[in-house]
Amino acid sequence: KAPCEIDAMRRAMTVTREGILRMMRASHPGMYEYEYKAEFDYALTGAGVLEPAFHSIISAGENNFCIHYDSYMGQAKDGDMILNDVGAQWDGECNDVSRGWPCNGKYSKEQRMLYECALNTSNYMFSIIKPGMLMDDVDKTARRYCCEQLKKIGLLSSYDEIGKYMWHGGAHHVGYDVHDVVDALGKPIAPNMVFCVDIGIYAEDLGIGFRVEDNCLVTPTGAENLSVRAAHHRRHRGRHGKIAGEISMKLILPEQITEAQYKAYLADWGAERIVPIASANAAGATPKCSVRSRCLSHTP
Repeated sequence: KAPCEIDAMRRAMTVTREGILRMMRASHPGMYEYEYKAEFDYALTGAGVLEPAFHSIISAGENNFCIHYDSYMGQAKDGDMILNDVGAQWDGECNDVSRGWPCNGKYSKEQRMLYECALNTSNYMFSIIKPGMLMDDVDKTARRYCCEQLKKIGLLSSYDEIGKYMWHGGAHHVGYDVHDVVDALGKPIAPNMVFCVDIGIYAEDLGIGFRVEDNCLVTPTGAENLSVRAAHHRRHRGRHGKIAGEISMKLILPEQITEAQYKAYLADWGAERIVPIASANAAGATPKCSVRSRCLSHTP
C-alpha cells in the first residue's frame, strides 16, 4: 500500500470505530438486527460515508453460525452474543473489522472464556507478524495457537478437532476490496501490506459464535493493528443502563509509531494499559497481554 492508501484506511477506521461504538451503546435484549445495522449506518452517514465497504454482516444468537449472514430480521434474546463484521470506506479503501459482545452487556462464563481465547490469539499474532513471514503461516499459526487456547479451557483435546470450532481462514488481504485479490500464498509478507487477522470461534453446542477481526499493517520491523481502537476494550454504557461488550486488556505498542498515533492510543487506553513492545518481548518472553473480560454488573 502507498502512504496515501494507508492514510485512507486510517480515516475509514475512525468511521468504522464510531459505527461499532453506536451498536454497542444501543445494545439490549429484544433489539432487532436491523436496528443494530441502522446504528452502524447512521455513524457512517454522519461522517459523510454513504455506503459501507461491503454488505454488513450483523447477527444475533443462532444467526451467528451463518458466516455471511445478511437477513437482519433476527431479534437478540437475553444472553445472546451479537456478531458484527463491518467496515467503512474512504477514498476507495476498505476496512473489515469484526467484534462480538453479549447483547445484555453481561458475559456468561462460557462467553468470556471463548472471547478471551480469540482475543489472546489475535494479540499473539500481532506480536509475531513481521516481514518475511509466509502468508500461509499466518493462518496456520493462528489456528494452532487458538487450538492451544481452546485446549486450556477443555473445549477440545487435539488439533484434529479444530475444524469443529474454527470454520474459516485466519487472514485475507484488504484494501480496494474487502477481500483483495493478491497472489500471496507461499510468498513472504512485506512492509506496507495490509491484511485481516480474523479469529472466529463457533461453538454450536454452547450457542456461542463470534469473530475478532482486525486490520494488520505490516511495518518494517513488525505489525501495527490499524483497528486497535475499534471497541472491545472500553466501557460503553448502553441506553438501558447496561455495560455493553467490555473487554479490558493491555495494549502492546508497535515498535514504530508517530507521536499522533501514540497520543491517540494514550487517550483511548490510558497510560496504565500501554505496554512498550520492547518490554513485552524482553528476553524472548511471551507478550504480556493481560486479557480479562468483565462488566460492572457481572464480575467473574
